[in-house]
Amino acid sequence: MLTEIADWTVHGVAGNQSVRVYCEQMHLEDAVQRVWTYVRAEYPGVDPASWVLRCISSGGAPSVVVLKPVDEGRAFLRYDVLEGDAMADDPTKRGAQDRDRINVNERHELEYWSSKFGITQDQLKEAVAKVGVMAKDVARHVGKQS
Repeated sequence: MLTEIADWTVHGVAGNQSVRVYCEQMHLEDAVQRVWTYVRAEYPGVDPASWVLRCISSGGAPSVVVLKPVDEGRAFLRYDVLEGDAMADDPTKRGAQDRDRINVNERHELEYWSSKFGITQDQLKEAVAKVGVMAKDVARHVGKQS
């Protein structure tokens, strides 16, 4: 069943690669397919299973849907749905997501986490690429306690 038509912002992240695409007046499924086609063309060497797509609708109560591609991107597993919650990338709204994860694609997070760990922003990006986005894993990797 298709979702209602909405404006969607789709963030795609895989390792140190990221994209952000705005899809106007589409079903979620169509927006995801548009972004997936773009991602596969732009980053052919990146393992399809490593991508995560975070889809945010605008208007009304925002809806956030996080999808993981399966079967080489022929299908997407919906593994997290949040309705009307604060966005993790909103610097004014910090919650468990902001405390636990590092988004190197957001300037305010790069500044905060690199300062917290006493490392450069490039070192932070390298650490996240190597051990993932979880703050505790990055802290362990750089030798700091979070």
